[in-house]
Amino acid sequence: MINYKYFRDEIPVEVIEDLCSNREVVLDVETCNKEFDGQEHGLDFLQGTIRLLQLATKNNVYIFDYLYLDNVEKQKLNKVFKYIKVIITHHGQFDIKFCWSCGIPIDDCEIIFDTELATRLIENPVEKPKPGHYSLKQVSARYLNIEVDKTEQKSDWSIRELSESQLTYAASDVINTRQLYYRLKPILNQLSLNTVAKIEFRALPAIANIEYNGIFLNLDIWNKLIPKYESTVKEYQTTVLKTLDHVYVQKTFDELELFNINIDSPSQLLPKLQELGLEAESVGKKVIGLLDKIKFPIIYDVIRYKEAKKKLTGFITNLPTYINPVTGRIHPNYNILGTYTGRTSCTKPNLLNIPRQEEFREAFTGQDDTVIVDADYSSMEPKICAELAGVKKLTQAFLDGKEPYVYVASRLYSTDYETISNLQKTNPKEYKNKRQNGKVSLLGLQYGQGALGLKDYAKSVFYVDLTEQEAFTIRDRFFEEFPEYTVYHKQMYNLAKKQGYLTSYSGRRINGIDKRKNCFTIAANCRVQAGNADSMKIALGNMFYELKAKGIHPLNSRSIQPIGSIYDEVLLQSTHAQKEEACEILERNLVIAAKEYVKVIPVDAEAFYGDSWATAKK
Repeated sequence: MINYKYFRDEIPVEVIEDLCSNREVVLDVETCNKEFDGQEHGLDFLQGTIRLLQLATKNNVYIFDYLYLDNVEKQKLNKVFKYIKVIITHHGQFDIKFCWSCGIPIDDCEIIFDTELATRLIENPVEKPKPGHYSLKQVSARYLNIEVDKTEQKSDWSIRELSESQLTYAASDVINTRQLYYRLKPILNQLSLNTVAKIEFRALPAIANIEYNGIFLNLDIWNKLIPKYESTVKEYQTTVLKTLDHVYVQKTFDELELFNINIDSPSQLLPKLQELGLEAESVGKKVIGLLDKIKFPIIYDVIRYKEAKKKLTGFITNLPTYINPVTGRIHPNYNILGTYTGRTSCTKPNLLNIPRQEEFREAFTGQDDTVIVDADYSSMEPKICAELAGVKKLTQAFLDGKEPYVYVASRLYSTDYETISNLQKTNPKEYKNKRQNGKVSLLGLQYGQGALGLKDYAKSVFYVDLTEQEAFTIRDRFFEEFPEYTVYHKQMYNLAKKQGYLTSYSGRRINGIDKRKNCFTIAANCRVQAGNADSMKIALGNMFYELKAKGIHPLNSRSIQPIGSIYDEVLLQSTHAQKEEACEILERNLVIAAKEYVKVIPVDAEAFYGDSWATAKK
């Protein structure tokens, strides 16, 4: 039998005293709709609300019927958080956002310990787990050998009188989370994961804050893209259809639609391309992108069609559907541990993949007379890798203030840096080609790619055509100039094979590397990408707590709001009065965080502000 104490009226003094006197308190919430409108909003922190707030100390479990507590009792609860050192949650982003939406200062504690994040750090496999693998139900089964009954999770939490079964379920969630905390904490210590866990836990409210604030999409600007891309898609579709069957060359688009081929269907498009002589096993961009575009120009048209169609259906018509009716903003979901190297990922929608063209990013504007502030790292991963591998020439080039891709190109072409740099004025096209080759070589070969991998990478990512001979020559020349990479790659590969895992500078364990076919390239790059991910999270966490100390917080002033974390880039929304301060805070926190991992090479992160995401980059 599960013991708990349930309150919906006055909260006894001894309960408040018990909560205040405990260093560690477990927190969970059950949520429901604010108003019944025939739709389910219980999981939306803006359209839903907290029904139950569960708090568990070492010896007691308290359930507060938050929907029926009056403001006096709610204020009593709010005051306890500043006395608590550690709040323990499972999937804390959800709890944090709902607490803020109800005025609960959950982050007044010193740290929020998330048992889901702790489990992810302990296991952290290269192979992506199945959905639900880190749910409280499955984690409890693996670590506590407890079968959790989640039947009541989807029950109606808006009814006036909750059932005994619902209350027991709510109590069991915090009890299981409490047991997980005691089970996982020594494992983190045993595996030397305390440092990286602190990075993740400090970044947790910062990421939740980005989701909570959301980002504004100006539909007056955005909707202008619809007719343009509808026309572009139609144009490329017509070109492809005419090429696939010469009989239709003189036909109109409407007549072409009678041509019984759906070029969005791989099973229909592939045979037609093969009839033209293309030797391809699929119509994926990475496959057909490697084929001879001069001999088969239709490849360009197919790729352009696919890219334009993706922009139209994946972004232009799709993004507005995510605008929340309460705020008029998009509130995406960030996965704080989206990859095994610690990078975040983003869904509903994926803002990380917003096209880089100005016409897209100019639609992300400030709201209510505010500006967008933007800053990102400059060549962060090449700098981390150069220091990890001890690459003397490249490190010196960075110290001398040389542009890294131009410098690498100068080494590949056996000329001096100034000669290639001066081409920017005398022969811009040649400058662009040589710098691009330098960029492709550095970003590919520093991560252990072979010559053929480099050839494919250059073509599929940068649209740079290299012959096999050119690829082999560039690879050989690169490692002649920078032999330290070869030594580093072998060291990491041998260590991964021996241990089965690698650890980053912060102690992040990447497990199961030895079982992957691409073990060599994973071993070569995982410490670098992990260092970059750590830098970004340290910056976000530090900036969150600095702003909070200044009174800038979801529960107070929101004059400076973090609204996006896009790979190496951070977006803020700021009032005009504080835009300069926002730039300074953002730049400083990015640079300080990076110096944990780049100790010799200078780190650059310059912030700009503007009316939109696009103009803030200028």
